[in-house]
Amino acid sequence: VAAAAAAGVGLTAAAAVTWSHNEARPPLSDSRFVVQDSLIPFAGQGLFAASPVREGEYLFEYAGERLSEEEYFERYRSGEGRYVAVVDTLALLGEPIYTDAADPARSGIARWMNSLPEGECNVRKRKQRFGGQRGRMFFYAARPIEPGEELTFDYGAAYWDAVSAQAAEVEPEEPAADARRLEGTTSANSGQ
Repeated sequence: VAAAAAAGVGLTAAAAVTWSHNEARPPLSDSRFVVQDSLIPFAGQGLFAASPVREGEYLFEYAGERLSEEEYFERYRSGEGRYVAVVDTLALLGEPIYTDAADPARSGIARWMNSLPEGECNVRKRKQRFGGQRGRMFFYAARPIEPGEELTFDYGAAYWDAVSAQAAEVEPEEPAADARRLEGTTSANSGQ
C-alpha cells in the first residue's frame, strides 16, 4: 500500500510539473527569425535569430500535422520521419502523439532548427504530456540569443540512434571506385 501511495504521489508530481508546460503566451513573430544555410556541417538549412531574444522567452511551437502512432507508421513504415517530433504520454493516458512537419505549408519555422548536443544548444524544448495541450512541444531560449546566431536544440538520443542505423544500412562506395569512374568519364569525354 505504501509503494502504491508513493507511486501515486510521484505520478501526481510529474503531472503537476508537466502541466506547468502549458503555454498560453503567443509565439514570437516569424519575422524575428530567418532561414538560411546552417553553420553546422552537412545540416542543410537552419533557423537564425534576426533580432535579440531574451533568455527564457517563449519562441514557438513545433507545428505540423498531428498523427496517431498507427497513422505515423502507415506513412513512415520504417519509422524514418525526418521532420517528425513525438511526444510520449503515460500508457494510461494513451499512445504517443506524432507531429509531422515535413510539409512546409502545414508546419512552422521550428522545423528548420538543427541539433547540437544538449550542453551546446541555445534552445530548450518542453513536451506537454497531459491536459488540453497534450502532444504539443514548445521551444524557449535557453540563454540570450544574438542576431545572426543559429537556433539549435538537442533532438535526443532516439533520433541519433535512428540516423546511425540508417547510415549503417547504406554502405558508401570506395573513393577509389568513384575516382576510376570519374577518370573513365573524363577519358571518354576527351576522346582518349
